[in-house]
Amino acid sequence: MNFVIPENREDLQKCASGQYYVEALISSRHVPIKLQEAKTTLLRSDGTTIDQYFDVFFTIISKFPEIDSTTKVLAWTILKKGCETFSGVLGKYLSDILANDASNSTDKKVQLCALKMYVYLVVEMMRSFQNQSTQHSGMMASPPKGRKQTKPKSIANLGMDWEKECQHGLQLMMNFVDLDIHRLWDSQIVEDEVPSLINNLCYKLMEDPTLMKAKPLKSVLFHLLGCITKKHNQSLSAALKLLQLLQHFEHVAVPLSEAVQLWVESFKCKTLVSEIMREVSNIPEREFTRDTTSTKTMCTFILELARLLPTEFLSNISLLLQRMDEESYTMRNTVLGVMGEILVRCLNGEGLEKKAKAARDQFFDILYDHANLDTNAFVRSKAIHIFVNLVKEQSLPVKRYPDVVELGVNLLLDKSNLVRKTTVQLLETLLRCNPFAATLPISVLQQQHKEAIEQLLALQATAPTASQTEQEKESNDQQEPSTVDQDLENSMDATEEIEINSEEKIPEMQHESEEVEKQKSVVTYYEESIQFVEKLQEAVPVLCQLLHSRTNTDVLEAINFFTAAWEFKMNFALQGIGEMLNQIWNEDSRIREAVVYAYKELYFKQKTSSSVSHPAQVTDNMIMLVASSSGSKLGAVQALIGEMQKADDISRRILPILWERLADPPTFLTMEKGISELQQQKVITQLLAMLSHDNPSIIRSKLDTLVEVGLNEATTIEGSREVFDYELPYNTCVALSNLGTRKQEAGKYEKPFRLPDDHAAIVKISSLLTAGFEKESKSWIRFAIQAVGSIFQLASHPVTIITSVLKHIKATMRKHMSSAESTSLMKQELLTRFFHICGQSALKLLIFVDGDVQAELKQRRKLQEEKEEKEKQEKRSKKQEKTPDKNESNLEEDMGVGGATVDDADQEFIKNILETEIVGPGSLLGGATELIVRTSLLTVEPGDITGIKMQQSATLALAKYMLVSCDFCERHLRIFFTILDTSPHEGVRANLIVAAGDLCVRFPNLLEPWTSKIYARLQDHSDMVRIYGIKVITSLILNDMIKVKGYVSEMARCIVDINERISMLARRFFQELAKKGNSVYNVMPDIISRLSDRENSHVDSVDFKSIMRFLFDYIQKDRQTESLVEKLCHRFKTTRELEHWRDLAFCLTLLNYSERGSKRIIENYSFYAETLRDETVYFAFNTVLSKCKKSAKDDLKNQLEELEGKIIDAHAQGVSEDESAAKAAQASKQYKIVPQSPSVSQTPSVRRTAKKKKSRKPRVVADVSDDDVDVKKSPRPTRRITRKQTALQFSSDDDDFSDDVKENIGDTLLDSTENVSTPIRRVKTPKRTPQRSVIRV
Repeated sequence: MNFVIPENREDLQKCASGQYYVEALISSRHVPIKLQEAKTTLLRSDGTTIDQYFDVFFTIISKFPEIDSTTKVLAWTILKKGCETFSGVLGKYLSDILANDASNSTDKKVQLCALKMYVYLVVEMMRSFQNQSTQHSGMMASPPKGRKQTKPKSIANLGMDWEKECQHGLQLMMNFVDLDIHRLWDSQIVEDEVPSLINNLCYKLMEDPTLMKAKPLKSVLFHLLGCITKKHNQSLSAALKLLQLLQHFEHVAVPLSEAVQLWVESFKCKTLVSEIMREVSNIPEREFTRDTTSTKTMCTFILELARLLPTEFLSNISLLLQRMDEESYTMRNTVLGVMGEILVRCLNGEGLEKKAKAARDQFFDILYDHANLDTNAFVRSKAIHIFVNLVKEQSLPVKRYPDVVELGVNLLLDKSNLVRKTTVQLLETLLRCNPFAATLPISVLQQQHKEAIEQLLALQATAPTASQTEQEKESNDQQEPSTVDQDLENSMDATEEIEINSEEKIPEMQHESEEVEKQKSVVTYYEESIQFVEKLQEAVPVLCQLLHSRTNTDVLEAINFFTAAWEFKMNFALQGIGEMLNQIWNEDSRIREAVVYAYKELYFKQKTSSSVSHPAQVTDNMIMLVASSSGSKLGAVQALIGEMQKADDISRRILPILWERLADPPTFLTMEKGISELQQQKVITQLLAMLSHDNPSIIRSKLDTLVEVGLNEATTIEGSREVFDYELPYNTCVALSNLGTRKQEAGKYEKPFRLPDDHAAIVKISSLLTAGFEKESKSWIRFAIQAVGSIFQLASHPVTIITSVLKHIKATMRKHMSSAESTSLMKQELLTRFFHICGQSALKLLIFVDGDVQAELKQRRKLQEEKEEKEKQEKRSKKQEKTPDKNESNLEEDMGVGGATVDDADQEFIKNILETEIVGPGSLLGGATELIVRTSLLTVEPGDITGIKMQQSATLALAKYMLVSCDFCERHLRIFFTILDTSPHEGVRANLIVAAGDLCVRFPNLLEPWTSKIYARLQDHSDMVRIYGIKVITSLILNDMIKVKGYVSEMARCIVDINERISMLARRFFQELAKKGNSVYNVMPDIISRLSDRENSHVDSVDFKSIMRFLFDYIQKDRQTESLVEKLCHRFKTTRELEHWRDLAFCLTLLNYSERGSKRIIENYSFYAETLRDETVYFAFNTVLSKCKKSAKDDLKNQLEELEGKIIDAHAQGVSEDESAAKAAQASKQYKIVPQSPSVSQTPSVRRTAKKKKSRKPRVVADVSDDDVDVKKSPRPTRRITRKQTALQFSSDDDDFSDDVKENIGDTLLDSTENVSTPIRRVKTPKRTPQRSVIRV
């Protein structure tokens, strides 16, 4: 009987002539009994008797969910045993057929029937087990935390280890497929049903991600499919099935690529890749754009397959290139990736054929075009990333290097962060993997290039002799035959001699020619190297900009590039290394770590093999680093050293070297680096100050050496004048000041480190201050300011010492002022120095009294209280011994009032000192007040540089005096701000705006009325003053020292300032303000109101839009959006200016609308309906509607469509009315009719409203009944006209607004409504009772 593998399981239960079928399924309870019979028979037979018990296994498969696990496992075990037995029998039978070339047809049918039955049963049972395993794993919840899963899921579910059993079942099928089973068929061709059945099972198993993680099972599965594909010509069906799997399952991308590699390389399925690529090319483009998940899976498969089989892809690349013009950027990335793999693995090297070189050039051109011109940033980034891989794999031809570098330079300005990041990585990789040299200093390369050209010219100068000899030989060979014969007859001996000489010269000529060609190659090499370096140098300005980018990836990649450039000794690297140092203060820890790592590699890493020389080398590097830094860079260097000290990256062995070189500077740095001995001492003191900032013991251990070397003035000669240099004493004072720094913990008192007044350091500092006051020096003022601070930090009695210094300086100044020998410039210089030292002394006295003195008083009071408490405890214990029943109590102690009284007394004592004894009229410093004020108010010409400096120092001293005393500050505030407003010198104004910030912190109540004067500096004509102004205001607002109020619009206007730094500071201010809750949201209405006033704000439409775009990015919460929508819509009714309408409409377009925000647009239609006549407003609301529809549901969409219809109708009606009004105006001009409307500045709609209301007046009066007469006489209607409407307020009732902001917004709205002369429709308030009136408003 013939067994036919059915398409559906039910077909086996249908009777068909000549075919096996199942008459009826066995009952579930009889299955175990029948199964035992099958076990007994099958295990004892050769396995061909499967037809007798086929219905038992078929019943189990058909009723698989109903059968218990034990029975199913038993059936699977019996079936495996029978299958194993039959595979051996079948193999022997097929061998006999092959040996005898004849077979019994009956036996062949029996064997064939048994084969089909076994294959069908094994496949179906494995499919049933797989379905049950998949269903159970999907329904099974994850185990509780803390519990260990003792058994695999498959064992708990199916009663067996399914992965292992599945592998066994596939191996059984592999045993059948390996045999020549085609001999069982008369046609010698296997029916398609058998391989298709096995294939479908294999592909079914591949859908399970768990099974695809089992490597042994996966190997058997792939070998089984490969064998079927090869033996039974299943390449096309395999390609189709693979694509189906890729479209539905993400996990199969990598396993399938491995399977295809196995089938191609091991089973020689050469056409399989072509079939797959052909099917991929036939997929419609819309499929890739519609389903992005399947597209990504397929692209992953293609890329992985191209990596494994690049040669096969090269022959089929034309099928993929047509995808490069499609919309799907993922597919374009995939094709580019395939080309990259082919270039690395197939088209790499110099010995390529002409066709292969043409293909390589084509691929490079495609990559270049898509990196440069593709519209999608992901594609551009992918193309650049492929170039990076090509450079790393050394697959980029040398002739392509200049083009790729130029591409990188151009893409540094790309708007995409991802593209910029990959581009900088490309430039760094090109540098690190360059084929030219290990170091690329352009000056050295240019010198070597010049020498190579000279050598080439020298070789070419000797080459013509050999060339001429060759030409002579050729000319002799080309002579006529008659001439040659004549020569042979007449002079045979001479001819033979010439030929011998020519043969000897040929090797020498060839050698010289080779040397010329070799030298030409050397010249070409240097030319390409120089071109490469010059191209990279073009990228430096943009890379320096990226170091200050707000995008962290830009900064990180730029740091890596300049680090690599420094390692290759490129001249331009120093610029980037200096720029990156400022990033040590970056908020991102990754950037700070990158800067520290870069400098550690460049300056602190050992460059020599000897470990002994490492500290000396690091010391030299640190000296060079500090010597090359100046100004703000020194602070960054100190921060860098501090970070490295925290990480313990600076060896302590460099300290002895520094101290040694401070006392005896080496000469080799002077000779090699050009740093003089004095300059070395200055740099070393700076380094010691930086190192001791967090570790004062470094200075304390060698204090005498530092004082002896550092506190000495140096002299230089400029022309015929002797000029004194105080830079070394200044650096020494900075280092000494670190001795006075201490970390104070809350509630603990630490006695400050102080030196005796007669210590050499204090004596020398005081001497330098007094002796240098009248000496000519450019650095004395800087030294004096630091020296005063050092005295107050280190001296035991600083007030006594500074008083002595001031008296001496004052006497010296008086002597010079009364001397006729002193010039005007000298007097001005002395006054400048005097004001500086007076102001600094007052400031340091304030810090000393308010800090150290008060802390000392508290500590003394605390010790006294502890002593008194101890004595009281002793007295109480004695009294209790005498009178144990009597309890005395101190009322003051019980209430805790005693300590508070003492603290108040201390505060009054400190306040009295500050108010009267420092800058008071009778004090030493107070005596200079009148001189300081008069100098501050002087009129100084712009060309008088010395006079300007004198006035700057006077105003700065005045500000420092004001910081000391509240009374002094209050008396001089008007003078202070008068100078700030009227001074023509930007240096004076810059100093005072900084001082104003300090005064706001010190006396906030006094400065509060003058806040507008501080904000006014944001409009100063000097960039420097505006920069300082915005920094001061930023600090005050972010620290809650001043209220934002209505002046924040001035800060917003700075966003579009011409100066880029001011614009950057303003943007940073709002970034920080946005972190403080709803602060930006709270000030938005005020900013909009003030900036939309073109006359007063001086902001045009373009700048207004730029500011709003930036600020509205910080409106993220739905509640904020909802509230702002309502406020902005209400604002339409309070203004009649067309520009205001357009600004408000534009602001509405910048919001992101949720469902509630969209409802507010619908509900407030009446407020903006009248403004829709304007085209700009109309298009703005169309944009708003488009945004609302994106997140709207069906019900809301219907409402939005209805609103859209209203907006269209309102716009059309408004345009029609405007046209009619224009015609009426033209007619009135023609007939000279004077319009009755008193407002000439209002829009036509406003005038029409006024006319309509006037025309309604008589009709309303005529309709009034007798009962309304009293109402006519009542003045109430007039009150209703002027009554304030709360519904029109721009500020909301939300708690997010501060009271000040609400008041400012309300005032703004009142001011804007007072200027409107025509009647305006008012919104009715909700709680208002309707009243009849003779006047309708």
